Amino acid sequence: MRFLKSSLAWLISACMASGAVALPQYDGVSELEVSAHGGYYRLHTVLHSRFDRKTLWRFIDDFSQLPRINGAVKSVRSLPAYFSGIRRVRLKTRACVWFFCKTLHHVQDLVYTDRFSVLAIIVPGMSDYKAGWALWRLTANPAGSTLTIDLVLVPDFWIPPLIGPYLIKRKLRSEARETLQGLERLAAKTRHKDRPR
Repeated sequence: MRFLKSSLAWLISACMASGAVALPQYDGVSELEVSAHGGYYRLHTVLHSRFDRKTLWRFIDDFSQLPRINGAVKSVRSLPAYFSGIRRVRLKTRACVWFFCKTLHHVQDLVYTDRFSVLAIIVPGMSDYKAGWALWRLTANPAGSTLTIDLVLVPDFWIPPLIGPYLIKRKLRSEARETLQGLERLAAKTRHKDRPR
């Protein structure tokens, strides 16, 4: 799913945070907060797009497009699901913050909460996380659409203590910009392709 693509890259970055940061609006991102406490890492972000939510959801829901939306996503593969109405995917992502680089594997069960919302739940034992979830919600606004992402992760790997709020803020800014631009780039190509000749 599209929401899963972008959130995965952010999940990686969020796991490298050691404090809480909040950023003012930039490049379509009106809210961006990261916090860490007791091994739990939380991320909340709100992005605004000029494209309508139906157009954006077309790419969020097609998880094969993830590597085209964000370069941190290296591969995506569909897996058999154990319950009806749930989709399971395996993702391989790569992220670097300063000197620390990490390749991570995620297996997530995707549950649609409504037409434009999806909940991704980490499958413990099959991922580099002990637990976690990410909720993607796409809503309409007069100028286009708003994508809200909330996630919680419990990493199952060591994070260098030198990776602090300043570095994670820079990484998240870069990831947010790349993800939003990736989505809008694909949406723009689709609009051009669908235009009558």
